[in-house]
Amino acid sequence: MQSFDLSHANQLSVSDAKEYIKRYFYPLASGLHVQVDYDEDQKPIYEIKEDKVIKSVYFNRLPKVIYDFYFKEYDQIKTLTCEMNKPFIFGKFINTCPSLMHEVKAYSEYSEEVKSKVDLMLNFLKEIWASGNEPQYQFIIKWLAKMARGEKNQSVLYLKSEQGIGKSTFTDFLRKHVIGPKLCIQSGSQPLISQFNKILFCKLLVIFEELENFSTNQWQGVSTRLKRDTTSDTCIYEEKNEKAFTAKNISNYIINSNVDAIKDDDGRRYFILDLSNKRKGDIEYFNKIYTNCMNDEVGEAFFSFLHSVNLNGYHDQDFPATRAKEDAIVKRLDSIARYIKEKYILKYRNFDTNLKDAHIEYTHFCSLNGMKECCKIEFNKKLESYKITSYKSGNIHNKFNYKHEKLEEIAVANKWKHSTDQYDDDVFADENPLDKGVDKDTEDRDAEIIKLRAQIEMLQNKLTLTTPVIDKYNDPVAEKEIDLGMKLISLSDDEDDEPIKTPLVKSYNAIDVILQELEDDQVWINEFMRQNLMKEDPPKKKKVNKEKMKKDLFEIDLMCD
Repeated sequence: MQSFDLSHANQLSVSDAKEYIKRYFYPLASGLHVQVDYDEDQKPIYEIKEDKVIKSVYFNRLPKVIYDFYFKEYDQIKTLTCEMNKPFIFGKFINTCPSLMHEVKAYSEYSEEVKSKVDLMLNFLKEIWASGNEPQYQFIIKWLAKMARGEKNQSVLYLKSEQGIGKSTFTDFLRKHVIGPKLCIQSGSQPLISQFNKILFCKLLVIFEELENFSTNQWQGVSTRLKRDTTSDTCIYEEKNEKAFTAKNISNYIINSNVDAIKDDDGRRYFILDLSNKRKGDIEYFNKIYTNCMNDEVGEAFFSFLHSVNLNGYHDQDFPATRAKEDAIVKRLDSIARYIKEKYILKYRNFDTNLKDAHIEYTHFCSLNGMKECCKIEFNKKLESYKITSYKSGNIHNKFNYKHEKLEEIAVANKWKHSTDQYDDDVFADENPLDKGVDKDTEDRDAEIIKLRAQIEMLQNKLTLTTPVIDKYNDPVAEKEIDLGMKLISLSDDEDDEPIKTPLVKSYNAIDVILQELEDDQVWINEFMRQNLMKEDPPKKKKVNKEKMKKDLFEIDLMCD
């Protein structure tokens, strides 16, 4: 190892000392300096230092003429960069990027024994990381192949699963035997939750191992940094008590976690793998992998295999669908998407309303589901982002009119749908019919009204039938013979009183109201009749036995249904 020798520099002539200084120190445009040592092969080993450090340690102990030369006269100012397969110094740049661990060879040159061990790792990727899915496997291989060429993928491989299935096995293989420790780093969350991220500088592969479940405040900062560093060509690097600097960002990111560390993994930056747990606990299988594959020979062959992969047509953000990705998207749907999906799409409803009423319904939906609602302005903006826009219709502003089929298209486009979605086959089973109304655009609307009129007329006829006097309470057989239109109601607390024989009372005015409101599309006829029946009082005689009356009216209600 050759390092700068202060005593040797002080013994040199001025001209020789200047040349000696230029071999070991390089001023940077950022105000920092690069100090270089050289290993046995004369390969440079650099360290970035601040101005005050090199002054206090070295240049204040050198002759003033050397001090002035370096800090006032020397004009070969460099800029840090990180370029794969470039020399340490080229042009105005200092390339701080280490070399790749292996030289590329033709894959066909390797022995069948070595290639069979490479196949073990490839099968591991397909079986464990891709769950046997060919499109997912091909994307993973091409992602790795692009990285092995020294290029940056603008997407993150996100591995979230239970412990013990082998998600770290392959990343250990990459880090130690394929890319090499000089270009790889395995880290926790510290570079993401603080500004001190210099350890990531010039790392081709960054593995965030076992990220924790971040708090909401922490995640806002972590998410911003991950998104920026995944897609940006440059990055600001900083270390404690050192000046920050900007340099090229070559990092590719893999995240391993046992928890939901990523809160917005529904975007185009995260490829969420469908990991398989079929090998969990299979000690023999993992022993075979570690015994045969965890060495530099197989790592080199694997590296050369990656260079043989054809990347034509590959796009690092165009990844195949995965079940894990689908789960993540649906699990994190915002409140407005959930409202449209659960209140309209899954219930076969048209979104035919106005902004005011929709926001009221949405607020109620959020309250029932324990979600924080948006204000009306944000609610409308979010709907617009989903291509659900309002318009003016006559005197009605902010009117929506989206058929169920269009809502389905919107759900597919925004990936709201999930394999576990269950549509309401019985549309009226769980909702209040008053919420829905009658579809004005249904072609059979008039026929439906005629049909309902006929049903009402039949019901009216049944309600006005006269029936022989029957004491239901004293004749158990007679209970089975009671007609729908006749109900005996005891209105007295005195058991000796004769029961009153009363036809089921219905208001003809109420029926007229039903028909009118039906045509105005305000209510469903059956719900209105139920409410009307429960509200109308029967004839009174003496003291009313209220509890018994409620029971009887409830039975009438069931018979009408």
